[in-house]
Amino acid sequence: MRWFFPAVVILFFALSSSGWAAKNPDGVAVIIGNKVYKGDIPTVDYAHNDADAIKRYVLDILGYDPENVIDLRDASKAEMEAAFGNKDNPKGRLWQYLDPQGGSDIIVYYSGHGVPGQNDKRSYLLPADADPAFAEINGYPIDVLYRNLDKLKARSKTVLIDACFSGASPKGMLIKAASPVFIKPLTSSVGPGMTVLTAASGDQLASWDKEAKHGLFTNHFLDAVYGKADGNNDGNITAEEIKGYLDDKMSRAARRIYRRIQEATLMGNADIIMNSYPKGRPPVRPSMNSQQASLTPPQYDLRNESDPESAPGVTPQNKSLKRLAFAVEFIGNSAEERGVAKNIADVVSTNLERLDFFRPTNKARTVQTANVIPDFKIWRTNNARYLISLLAKKLADGRLRIEYRVWDVDVEKQMVGAAHNTVPDNWRRVAHIMADAINRRITGDGGYFDTRIVYVAESGSIESPVSRLAIMDQDGKNHVYLTDGSYAVLNPKFSPTLQKIVYSNNYGGRYNAYFFDINTGRQSRLGTFQGESFSPEFSPDGKKVVLSVIANGNHDIHVMDLRTGGSIQLTSHSATDTAPSFSPNSQRVAFTSDRTGSQQLYVMDANGNNKNLISRGPGRYKTPAWSPGGDQIVFSKYINGNSFIGTMRPDGSDERMLISGQKPLNPTWAPNGRAIMFSRRALGSAGGRYQLFVYNLASGIERQLSTLVGAIQADWSPPIP
Repeated sequence: MRWFFPAVVILFFALSSSGWAAKNPDGVAVIIGNKVYKGDIPTVDYAHNDADAIKRYVLDILGYDPENVIDLRDASKAEMEAAFGNKDNPKGRLWQYLDPQGGSDIIVYYSGHGVPGQNDKRSYLLPADADPAFAEINGYPIDVLYRNLDKLKARSKTVLIDACFSGASPKGMLIKAASPVFIKPLTSSVGPGMTVLTAASGDQLASWDKEAKHGLFTNHFLDAVYGKADGNNDGNITAEEIKGYLDDKMSRAARRIYRRIQEATLMGNADIIMNSYPKGRPPVRPSMNSQQASLTPPQYDLRNESDPESAPGVTPQNKSLKRLAFAVEFIGNSAEERGVAKNIADVVSTNLERLDFFRPTNKARTVQTANVIPDFKIWRTNNARYLISLLAKKLADGRLRIEYRVWDVDVEKQMVGAAHNTVPDNWRRVAHIMADAINRRITGDGGYFDTRIVYVAESGSIESPVSRLAIMDQDGKNHVYLTDGSYAVLNPKFSPTLQKIVYSNNYGGRYNAYFFDINTGRQSRLGTFQGESFSPEFSPDGKKVVLSVIANGNHDIHVMDLRTGGSIQLTSHSATDTAPSFSPNSQRVAFTSDRTGSQQLYVMDANGNNKNLISRGPGRYKTPAWSPGGDQIVFSKYINGNSFIGTMRPDGSDERMLISGQKPLNPTWAPNGRAIMFSRRALGSAGGRYQLFVYNLASGIERQLSTLVGAIQADWSPPIP
């Protein structure tokens, strides 16, 4: 059995909300990441990372509408002028997106090279197609940007610059045969109502943070704006506080790492608030790891407590969430090729639509010509923001070649494209890989679609069900039973590599933890414990398994080292300690215990030290699971005869209920932290058995997954390698 599984930044904004997930539907952002330049100009290694991180910040903290974000990568001079206007006309795309009444907050983010004019000494942003030696001709002047922004009618304008304009970069001089003495560019003035924060002054060099894979300024700015600059702990972070934080942390890092001076500068309104949140509860800065990016419930607090029909503390659906419009076209020379292309187009479209960030504007349609520029006018008329073009071609050896391109209809530019050669039966996985690539390029999120689900499948009578391990794609397709139902199974969990599943079975009349090898179908017992063992879970690094063991009447947590086979006992208490879950860095374990008299949630170090009660509300808590980003723990809760699924921070703060009704239980995270899968009794479906549902944290929408029989205790895999 085999399964196939430096940097210049400009930012403008103001916040009117005092809580997380501020909604700013009129805010407009231009985000540019210029990483790759023509010719032998050094790359700006982390420009795309910088742009991705700021985009997440704009969408999830500032609450901008995704359709109001103009996202450009490796932008040409023509694209930059189209966005901002030129010296004669300030009315570019940015102006077109603004609220005509002046109610928009503007954010412009640029990450790439900055250069000085060799003759006029002005500062220029360097387009991806420009020559730094001729910045006066093909660069974009900073002073023109400032003047054009000053002419726009908007509520707020703040500027951040994360690079120097000295003619140098961390990889060497940009201007060939230039003097090693840096050119000191002329400073540009800013208009009233603007705030400007720059990473370096004069002829200083802006550095990179290679460990964080960001510009040094961008990395420390993000730390600052996500809460670390809030020195007075009032929940409001001002530009002046960020400047103070940069003077301390960024400048010190530049001296320590690079032995150079790098000092931030601040011009204009220093009192502008650049983030606002409940006092003492700053949002967690998300990881930008492409496979583990997690922006979880604090950024999506959609509760409507004024709605009398909503259960107390339960998040309703976000019916006002706007979605990015996309269209799909496909190409194939033969009927067979067109059929495959249409199947892939349909799966990609369905995948994206289920995220609730996207909406299709058409059913996938066939076109006749491959490898040409689309007719963007048609798609703009169709109100499509993005166009996905697919080509299927059968190769001489019987394999299929699937090519795809994603186009930004507004700027008429290809955003991403790739080709896959595969056997015909593998077309569905190619569709999932494509959907992940498209989603990552547009939203910055990690893998979601090219994943699998393992769960306990239940059939037979509800009173005496037959349980089997089952596995399927995340959309419910390619379903396969792994065990034959001759013994009961519980709580399957994937290994980080997807090669094994760990679970408990009742083979021989008692529960013990077992491995199941997905490739071979072989099973082996996990260690030898005195008593029964159950609820096993791999550590994220794959080196250990944590589990609960019943011995001498006690339920305690143990951890087993898979390299040595040795195990240690982490808890030793007369209470029932169960349901352990590793944190993403393998350093802590969450678990359930009734040592206070009722089931509550605890967190301890991975060696068993520092056990802390984190749940504080009434009711009983069960089955904690750490989010991929480590900033949230999801759990089941039972109170006053009602059942809920909720989340809280690892310190127990910010508890909120998300899901209720029909006894929801056994929550597990999507690998990108954007959704929660859980089980719920679905009346009228499969004889009233439990079924699997997915709850989207952004939209509040629940969707049932199609399974052949009843389904419970699911685990969502990491992206397939």
